[in-house]
Amino acid sequence: MIVNGSKAGTAHQVHRTARVALGEAMRRGHVKRNVGKIARAPRLTDEEIEPYSVEDAQRIMTEAGEHRNSARWAVALSLGLRQGEALALRWPDVDLDAKQLRVKWTCLRPIYEHGCGGKCGRSAGYCTKKVRVNPLVGETKSRAGKRVIGLPDELVELLRDHKAAQDEERRRARQLWNGGDWVFAGLTGEP
Repeated sequence: MIVNGSKAGTAHQVHRTARVALGEAMRRGHVKRNVGKIARAPRLTDEEIEPYSVEDAQRIMTEAGEHRNSARWAVALSLGLRQGEALALRWPDVDLDAKQLRVKWTCLRPIYEHGCGGKCGRSAGYCTKKVRVNPLVGETKSRAGKRVIGLPDELVELLRDHKAAQDEERRRARQLWNGGDWVFAGLTGEP
């Protein structure tokens, strides 16, 4: 796999999956031995994470400032949140007076099934009648992902301004507002 361009982590995961599956097959009497235990998994090396430079972060924030929910980028960049963690934030998780937020959930990438029974000839994600089959939010990537993070003063002020702008959007949307209490919501309150 590695020779064909896959990363060591991918090959390691495949090895682990095969080893566990063969172990189960052995317990059920389908195979005599687990060759997955004999084969060596590729060695994993930690890849150095290259953080954004100050100039890169400033360019991202300048561009994001031209759009709605620009505070999302400031929160993600300054606190190191994953995209799904930032998108899953709800206002009850944010305490602006105590200057902290609690990460509890992550937004999941959608998984769709055909709503047309597969008659459209497209993949399920492009079906005009697609139906989402997984939940919108799920547990964080790990137990350690559930955490309380302190907010710097500048971010508290940015979130206060963001909340005020969102309250105005809520007022304008009136009965069309979906009351999900998302910190970073669409024009009618949907996540």
